This record gives sequence, structure tokens and C-alpha cells, in this order.
Amino acid sequence: MLHLLPICASTSVSFVIPCSASAVVLTRTPLKVVRGQLKNLSDMAKELEHIGSVTSVGDLPQKMEEAEEKKNEVEALILERNGLLAETSEEWEQCEKKIKEVRSWIEKTKTAIESQQNKKKPLRDQHGLREKMLADLQIQKTKISLSVEKLQVADHETGVRFSKFKIADPVGMAKSAEDLLGELDALNAGIKTQTAQLETAIAQVDQYQLEVQQLRQQIVQVEQQLRATMAPTYLQHDRDQALRDQQIKIFRLSFLGVGLISKPQNDKVSRLEVQIMPRPSFANAHCSRSEAKFSKTQSYP
Repeated sequence: MLHLLPICASTSVSFVIPCSASAVVLTRTPLKVVRGQLKNLSDMAKELEHIGSVTSVGDLPQKMEEAEEKKNEVEALILERNGLLAETSEEWEQCEKKIKEVRSWIEKTKTAIESQQNKKKPLRDQHGLREKMLADLQIQKTKISLSVEKLQVADHETGVRFSKFKIADPVGMAKSAEDLLGELDALNAGIKTQTAQLETAIAQVDQYQLEVQQLRQQIVQVEQQLRATMAPTYLQHDRDQALRDQQIKIFRLSFLGVGLISKPQNDKVSRLEVQIMPRPSFANAHCSRSEAKFSKTQSYP
């Protein structure tokens, strides 16, 4: 009697497939078995024809038709199953690839932040770099989330269509992605803190530069006033008042210069070095000249 049960029993086989590039290769084995059964059916059809030429074959032709139908069903089922597995395996590989890429991006970002080359850059350049990193970080988070979501959808569709066809350890990949998202959140918080500190430092630098500019303008005004007091036509009839005015202007110039030099420095703005020295040569020269003129006038009867 012909045995046709193995091909029919193959419909109840349960698969647990590892998620890797070899998953599709593993599921091709049942397909090869079906093709082997196809050859067996072809041989049995020839044998049945030979038997029918010499004796009665009974219900064997009907069983052959049933076996052929079962074979077609199993073949279609395996082809569909392979298609779903190929899609799931591809999503798995993409998810693994994205996780590796994001981990590499995190390491490169940390290295760039801590590098001496970055620390030597101007404050605004450092701030701009961190702003770009924050934008890229959101892209990395979206990339991981979408990849894991696609993998879960593909795994769910496979499980719904084939309840006995399971993907090995889909939760492990989701856990790895969750841990990676946690690392991205921690990095995001650190970069935001540094960005806020840089913004504060830049604001202080701008304020210092504004104050320096104002002091420079005051120095220019006082110098102009000092030149005016040293002019020959200035208070010709009151030499004492002219000398006092000159000394006041010289003192103001010296005071403004010292104020600039003694401006307190902020630790966060170590790059800002403002040193504007007074001009003693100019002030002292004119002061000496004025004193000489004053002494000369005093010598007159």
C-alpha cells in the first residue's frame, strides 16, 4: 500500500526561528521536502499507471489526488511563511544595524565634546556644535524607535498568520533598543546643561565687551577735554584753574584705565582677556608741559 501520510503531517510542524540572515535559509528546508514529495508523487503516479494496466487499483487514484492537493497547500503555506520570515529577518538586521550606528554616534559625540580641539574653539562655535548635536540626537532616537516598531509589527504579523511560527527572542532586541534610548536621554541632558552654561558665558562676554566699549568712549571724551584744557586759549587769565582742570582730566584718564585693568574676570569666560592700559606718557607729558608753563608765569613780576 502506498504511504501518503508524511506530506500531510508536515502541516502541523512548529518552527522557532532565530532572527538572523540564516533564518530564511533554515525555512527553505521544508520547501525542499515538499519538492522531494513532488518527485515521489510523480513516481507513484507512474507506478499507479503501471499497476492499473494489469489489475484494479481501487481508490488509489482518489488518494493520489488528495495527496496532490495536500502537497500544493503545504507548498503555498511554506512560500507564504518564507516571505513573512524574509521580511521579519530584514527588519531584524536593519534594527541591529541602526543600534550599532547609534552606539557609534554616541561614542563619537562624547569624544568630540571632550576633545582638546573643541575646547580651544571660540564659545560661539562650541555652542553651535552642541546645538547641532542636540538636533542629531533627536534624529538618532527617532531612527531607533521606528526600527524597533517595524520589527515588532513584522513579528506580530508573522505570529498572527502562523501561531506556531515564532521568532526567537524578539524582546531582547527591544530591551537593547530601550537601553540605548536611555543612553541618548542621558547624553541629551548633559549636552543641554553644557549649552546653557555656554549661553551664560557668551552673555557675560557680550556684557564685558559692551562695558569695554563704553569705557573706551569715555577715555576718548576725557582725552578730548584734556587737549582742550591744554590749548593756549584755555583760561588765559586763570592759570591755577587751568592746571587744576588738567590734573582732574589726567586723574580721570588714569582711573578709567585702572578700572578696565581691574575688571573682575569670570571663571567661565577664561578666554576673555581685556587689558587696556592708561596713557601715562600722554597725560604726564602734557602735565609736565603745563606745570612748566605755570612755573614760568609765576616767575614774572
